[in-house]
Amino acid sequence: MNSLLHAPHRNRERLPLVGRREELERLRSFFAAGERLVTLLGPPGIGKTRLAFHHAAEEASFDPAAVVCVDLSEARTAADLAERLLASLGLPPDDIGPEQRLGDALRSRGPLLLVLDNCEYLEPEARQLVDGALALAPLLRVLATSQVRLGIEGEVCFDLPPLAPADAVALYEAEARRCDPHVRLERAAVEELTERLDRNALAWGTRSTSTGGARRAARRRT
Repeated sequence: MNSLLHAPHRNRERLPLVGRREELERLRSFFAAGERLVTLLGPPGIGKTRLAFHHAAEEASFDPAAVVCVDLSEARTAADLAERLLASLGLPPDDIGPEQRLGDALRSRGPLLLVLDNCEYLEPEARQLVDGALALAPLLRVLATSQVRLGIEGEVCFDLPPLAPADAVALYEAEARRCDPHVRLERAAVEELTERLDRNALAWGTRSTSTGGARRAARRRT
């Protein structure tokens, strides 16, 4: 993945993608068909960021400079969005307004996949900035993750389903062993726990291997 990826995301995305082969292939097919704005939709913890960043990493393996990932969890306004995009593009601030500067920068860019993570916090004006960017830069494609639709013309929305049961167990086990390489997990208990928490990584993350829910699914080596 390119160096523009923020550190918190780097840490989160070190784990391999578990399952999601069909979803990844569908995501590839959208862009292969010429779509320019694809939004991964779903509740927190469903796996939107992991899938989006895995796809971005695939594309970056061919041309790292053609992929930029931006965390928008703290962005609200159009100016916030423009400033974060400029920073991720490696452009320092100047006397021109951030929105105009962004338009100028994108107009002169070649092919670019822009991954916008956590778009649900953006105000309507900021979402329209994405629409304007797509109009200015014919070679720009946007992959967004959000809990809600962006509401932009031409947007393709992909509702991400929960992980398959076996994949949820595999992901739980991988995360548990990352926290404690010596942990011993009882398969049946992990299956029950992940199913009860709707196969949602955020749900079991809040009750991680240091808490009661996971302790019931694990026995440590003596």
